[in-house]
Amino acid sequence: MIKVGITGGHTPRAAELLRILVNHPDVEIISIHSPQNAGKPVATVHHGFIGERRLLFTSNFDAANLDIVFIIEPVHSPYEWRQMMAENPALKMIVYDNGKAVTDALESSPLFGLSEINRKGLVRGARVALLPNPVSSLAMISMYPLASHLMVPNQVSLRVSLPSALMPGLSASEVIHSEILDNMTLTQSSFTGMLPIEYNDSGRERGMAVEFTIPGDTPLDELFKLYDSIYDDHNFTFMVPFDVDYNEVEGTNKCILTISKPDNDTIRIRGVADAYMRGNAAEAVHIMNLMSGLFEKTGLTLKTINY
Repeated sequence: MIKVGITGGHTPRAAELLRILVNHPDVEIISIHSPQNAGKPVATVHHGFIGERRLLFTSNFDAANLDIVFIIEPVHSPYEWRQMMAENPALKMIVYDNGKAVTDALESSPLFGLSEINRKGLVRGARVALLPNPVSSLAMISMYPLASHLMVPNQVSLRVSLPSALMPGLSASEVIHSEILDNMTLTQSSFTGMLPIEYNDSGRERGMAVEFTIPGDTPLDELFKLYDSIYDDHNFTFMVPFDVDYNEVEGTNKCILTISKPDNDTIRIRGVADAYMRGNAAEAVHIMNLMSGLFEKTGLTLKTINY
């Protein structure tokens, strides 16, 4: 069994994660750190846990007996996390997107935890993975096959639709922009654009979408072959020639890409996903599965309840 600890156990992001982990067949939840709720059952803070296995919050966080720690809130100083890694050579960390200060202090560089790009690295011994922001995850999945074939022009902008509760402020939007741009230039070194992002309310509680259009005369069937060559052996990303509703992805770890051509000289890509799963709970568990040598869909095969 994979012994798991979670920091920031009282947060909504921890609740989403726990709802998956509590029924994961290969996980034992050891520590749910939340000093202000120490000793209380998880069900007193997060709904959906009455009648499930009794889980308690704790005020202490000891990594000595853990295999995986999900860092939702930093809790300790970067130096202390570094010490934990040194003292527990088998310990692996999955760091949420607000914990970059932690990863910057570690001796081992974090791997960008997007399996569609870095699955080999996650499987082959990565100790620290940085969970991408939900927008970054969906944007890079949508753009990566084109970027890997040097097909993204410098004049491209993203239109992002998000639940209103997840609309980023100025500092968060700058982090998202930097995360996407850094990975874009790593994939397509010739890309020198600014990549502006326009945010809109998706009108949903969970659904998000990323859309962009670029000039290109590549036939539709060739575009599908290009995307399939990247994602044909991945279990959560799928391509279709028509737009799908948010209902298709909400409560899953799926990312569905619409590949279309409005005219012969234009390529349109639209990606939809659940903003509380992708770049959040389900993607974190996906990373854990890969880092632990499990089949990547373990514990993620069922559609979760929409809240």
